[in-house]
Amino acid sequence: MLPEIDDFRQPMNQHPLLAVPTEKEVYLVTMLGFITYYGLEQLANRSAEQEGDDKPSPGIFRVHVGAYAAYNAIVGYLLFHQETPGVGSLLLFAFALGLHFILNDMTLEDQHEEDYHRTGRWVLAVAVLVGAGIGSVTELHQTTLGLLFAFLAGGIMLSVVREELPAERQGKFWWFTGGVALYTAVLLVT
Repeated sequence: MLPEIDDFRQPMNQHPLLAVPTEKEVYLVTMLGFITYYGLEQLANRSAEQEGDDKPSPGIFRVHVGAYAAYNAIVGYLLFHQETPGVGSLLLFAFALGLHFILNDMTLEDQHEEDYHRTGRWVLAVAVLVGAGIGSVTELHQTTLGLLFAFLAGGIMLSVVREELPAERQGKFWWFTGGVALYTAVLLVT
């Protein structure tokens, strides 16, 4: 994701309303996405502790699902607006984020149980379709697209840190390194 985030840096630097002295707007938005979804996780965890039954309040559930619905809608939109056009790029993006969605869904299911099964999963599934529908008929300015992608990337980075990288003693360094090497090779070839 970092190379793609950097691709949006140039159009943002040329946009008069976004120019800041650091010329790092795209990375600031990525950090905002990371912090936003980290804050939501903390909010859900604190609510569960206060409720006393390890389940966040219904209001927190709605905020949590609403934020992830926006996240999923951005992914749906981006399906139609890839940096590298083509079926291969689309399939790779869809596959990677499909696996990522499974992990997010497992986290939300653990936190919200019945509420997630009753409505949350359906809201998230529809959000991807709504985003894809909007993406199929509209085209945002390159700067706006970059902001959406950067915000999404921050949320994805949080998920990677939280779920996809195992705890210190459960990790397999060489498997992880092999995965990084494989992904690096894919980036270099495409």
